[in-house]
Amino acid sequence: MTMSRTIEITLIAAWAITFAFAGVWVYVSGHPFPLPGLQKLAEADSMGRMLQVAAVVLAAIWLAVRSWHTRARLLVFSGMAVALFLMGFLLIGVPFGLAFGCFAGIARGRAYKT
Repeated sequence: MTMSRTIEITLIAAWAITFAFAGVWVYVSGHPFPLPGLQKLAEADSMGRMLQVAAVVLAAIWLAVRSWHTRARLLVFSGMAVALFLMGFLLIGVPFGLAFGCFAGIARGRAYKT
């Protein structure tokens, strides 16, 4: 069963926007980030925070632009996303892992459609 394009784009945008908000939260507000799972990210040092945000946002942009996709590229992206999914859960943070788990599922689904 595959997801519709609307659901895929909504999930991709939701992850990118959420991580972008968490990344700039420290500059906008003095309060803790409202989503408990991303509070650790919002409070991380500047370099670590921006690397995580950049990884999620850039992956989301690539996944959103369908003209860049071929079956081979989607399979490579899916493999890299699975690796980042595992790293996210083990080393970086659960939300990072969940974002890339979602991206891997979308990429794999698209790869087998083409």
